[in-house]
Amino acid sequence: MKLKLYKVFYAAALLLLLAFCAATCMDYVNYTTSLNSAPFRVFVLVNAMAFLVPDLLCLFLGYLFKKRDKT
Repeated sequence: MKLKLYKVFYAAALLLLLAFCAATCMDYVNYTTSLNSAPFRVFVLVNAMAFLVPDLLCLFLGYLFKKRDKT
C-alpha cells in the first residue's frame, strides 16, 4: 500500500491545530492580569504565529500533493 504524502501533511496540520488550542488554553489558565502587562490577545497572537502559520503551510502543501497525485 502506497503512502499518500498529502495525508501526512493533513495529519501534521491537525496536530498543529490541536497544539494551538492546547497552548492557548494553558495560557488562559496561567494568565493573570495583575502579573502580565500584555493583554491576553498578545499571547493568542504569539501562539498563532507559532502554530497556525505552519498549519496553513501544511494545509497548502497537502493540497498541492493531493492535486499532484490525482494527475
